[in-house]
Amino acid sequence: QAAQKLLMQNQAQAKAAQAAAQAQDPKPVSLSCTPTPAWIKEQTATISHKYTVLGRTRSLAYSANASMTWQTEAAQTYAMGYEVKAFLGLGRRQNSTGHWAAQGLSPTEFVEQGSRKQSLSVNASKGLVKLPDASEEQALVPGSQDKLSAWAQLGWWVACTPKPFEKPIWLSMPVWGGGETEKWLFQSQGWVKVETPYGERQAIHLVRPAGMGGDARIELWYVPEWGVLPVKLLIEQANGDRAEQQLSERLPAP
Repeated sequence: QAAQKLLMQNQAQAKAAQAAAQAQDPKPVSLSCTPTPAWIKEQTATISHKYTVLGRTRSLAYSANASMTWQTEAAQTYAMGYEVKAFLGLGRRQNSTGHWAAQGLSPTEFVEQGSRKQSLSVNASKGLVKLPDASEEQALVPGSQDKLSAWAQLGWWVACTPKPFEKPIWLSMPVWGGGETEKWLFQSQGWVKVETPYGERQAIHLVRPAGMGGDARIELWYVPEWGVLPVKLLIEQANGDRAEQQLSERLPAP
């Protein structure tokens, strides 16, 4: 009964948060990243972030280790990977590959391996995308990201032009779900101080409120001079499940 009561409370809070977010009537801005910043041209080696993950699922607390990697090539292609190893041998692995330009990323393939394997592929020449739970190809929405490249695209904008993020601007991003393209909205919370293994740093804090692309609330923190990978990520589900990952090591070290 206590667990059921807690679930009902969490669901009510999620609905209230969703209504409050929608009432804000966000007006997303467009960001320019031209010419291509020098740091993008120079990032032809692999960058890796290792994380400590603390979470809770079904009232059970757990800890895990995760890693996120990013690599760009001179041919303007990128490869990105994410892996989390949790308790009882459970885990998840994601890989995203595609192209990059001054405005950001254009994924061409995404694969996720968890309890089941899911993949999507893009036919850019025909302007179509095949999502894992869709029976047919769909029209490709410009600027669309997969659920891994989305984190790098946000970091791309922050690293490219951090000044606009000093204000509470909104960003809109189309993100591929299982069967459709979703519209995710993030709001900047400005500069905040974050603790890292390399001392205290200034980071841009971004938030996707519940109801702005899904039931979960998502928060990310980016140190602009460290490139596109977040130093911290927090996901809170409507049912009370949460996972927070904090940077434990960066390679190469800053």
